[in-house]
Amino acid sequence: MYKPEKKLWPSIAPTEMDNNLRHRLVQGEVHDENAFSIGGVSGHAGVFSTAPDLAAFCQMLLNGGVYGHKRILQRATIAEITTPQELSSGTRTLGWAVPTEGGSSGHYFSAHTFGAHGIYRDVHLD
Repeated sequence: MYKPEKKLWPSIAPTEMDNNLRHRLVQGEVHDENAFSIGGVSGHAGVFSTAPDLAAFCQMLLNGGVYGHKRILQRATIAEITTPQELSSGTRTLGWAVPTEGGSSGHYFSAHTFGAHGIYRDVHLD
């Protein structure tokens, strides 16, 4: 969810110590300063989720759009959001980081790998 209610904040893992803008531990609200400055909702900054929901979402991606024997997204949609796109600041997918020279994934990952902030998965949709 975006912008969880403050009563949920204690159950949400802190994401960073913001010493620049808020001067406090960031917990239960977006840690991206740009998204925070525009009210806390921005497509590039992600959403809060529970670990089980995130695991289900990731399993659906790894299954080519299927979860619990139900098609959630078309295989072509999964391919579109995980295919690397060249950008001015490097290579990414629509929402994911991909291995790049000198990047956090090192040099051990295949061209089919995508992930976020150093967490990568190798996916073959062939």
